[in-house]
Amino acid sequence: MVDRGIEPNVVTFNSLIHGLCSIGKWNDAKSFVADMLNLGISPDVCTFNTVIAHLCKGVGIQEAISLFNLISQKGIKPSVATYDTVFFALCESGEWRGVTKFLESMITCGISPNIFTSNHIVDSLCKEGNMVKPFDFIELMSQKGLEPITITYNTFNSRILSFRPMERRDKLVEQNDG
Repeated sequence: MVDRGIEPNVVTFNSLIHGLCSIGKWNDAKSFVADMLNLGISPDVCTFNTVIAHLCKGVGIQEAISLFNLISQKGIKPSVATYDTVFFALCESGEWRGVTKFLESMITCGISPNIFTSNHIVDSLCKEGNMVKPFDFIELMSQKGLEPITITYNTFNSRILSFRPMERRDKLVEQNDG
């Protein structure tokens, strides 16, 4: 590209990094991030979302969290997609303290969890078989001014029905209402 007088930009690099991550060439993708910086091209939130998603899927959640913290320190505001990627990985690994910490961070930054965030967290909590934790999460959302929507409750109800007989579900709902 450069040979033809076309200067790469952040979109060009993001496309290349995404492609390399998609085929598992993490070291090459990392080299492209370094090349961006060497050329004075600042990575954006899309660049980091791609890298964080790859780290969560393959390399490791802790490295993804380290990168997440680094971008925040560099003044790049994470998007809801950035948080969701980390949430999904934390939920899948059962790291609930991390989920709580990231939820607090997200709300503090003025980013509201979206339907995917809420549903994934509720679904993951239900998969653990503890039907109290999803109620607690829904209550926490409400305390933070983030009212769950019907789909969140539907996710919860579909999971609870798969774990408990109808009588137990009704008892849990009564306890929550009472």
